Amino acid sequence: MVDRDNFAEVLGSKFTLKASGEQSVDIELTEVSALKERPGNSSFSLIFTVPESYRVEQGLFDLEHSTLGAMQLFLVPVGIKKARQELQAIFNFALEEENPANASGD
Repeated sequence: MVDRDNFAEVLGSKFTLKASGEQSVDIELTEVSALKERPGNSSFSLIFTVPESYRVEQGLFDLEHSTLGAMQLFLVPVGIKKARQELQAIFNFALEEENPANASGD
């Protein structure tokens, strides 16, 4: 499973976003941020920057990365910085409870 550390290792690299039809565009991973943790959950967000002349609507997209491989992410436009649209993906994971072996003493 891909986690925050995997994305942090490729910060600043390009992902290919496959848009509708045969169209695709390279987007850059510009931010990987931990979000406030809650008991039993871990969360983080990614910010991708889109080329200046391109706009993306909210939706589920196929992405490919040379190291991380293929994935689907739900991306939401969150703003424009230096004339380039920013897209955000948020990840929420339930943390597995530690289950000590033979906790009952049997």
